[in-house]
Amino acid sequence: MREGERDGKGIESARNADPHPSRSDAARFRALVAAYNTLKDPEARALYDASLLGGAGAAPAAAQATPGESFDDAFERWWRRQGFDARPDPGVRRAARQADAAASAAAWAADLKDAAAAKARFDRSLAAARAARAVRHAAILKRAWVARPGFIWQDAAAAAALAVVVAGVALSWPATQARPAAGVGREGEG
Repeated sequence: MREGERDGKGIESARNADPHPSRSDAARFRALVAAYNTLKDPEARALYDASLLGGAGAAPAAAQATPGESFDDAFERWWRRQGFDARPDPGVRRAARQADAAASAAAWAADLKDAAAAKARFDRSLAAARAARAVRHAAILKRAWVARPGFIWQDAAAAAALAVVVAGVALSWPATQARPAAGVGREGEG
């Protein structure tokens, strides 16, 4: 089959899908314009909404909410028109809301208690970690010669080194004071 023949058959099948494209498009457009006009006009929209509340067989004016009527009252009328006689008593609904609020408060209190317990566990583990670190640092410092109690051989070695340095400075000091500095105190030179 050549490519031109295949393309020709595809176009034919597309044309057969909608034999009257202009008529169906025009009808669809008219329906969209009518819906837009209904939604744009507040009175027409109220009638449309009322007809939805009243069901298919109810008159639109009978289903329309009266001025000052709450949603609950309008819903109550619609509920009864649908054939349902019993609607939960407001006291039952109020009790259910209060039970939900109490359950929410209990869950909040439980979460708060869990958070406090988690914080206490964290504080305990932090204190234990700090204590362990202090013990490790104390062990390291005990190994250092400076932190050992009493007089040990490192102390003797440091004292001897200090004595040698002090003796060297003491012996060399008078010799440096007796010699005049180079170029100072000689007249005629210079």
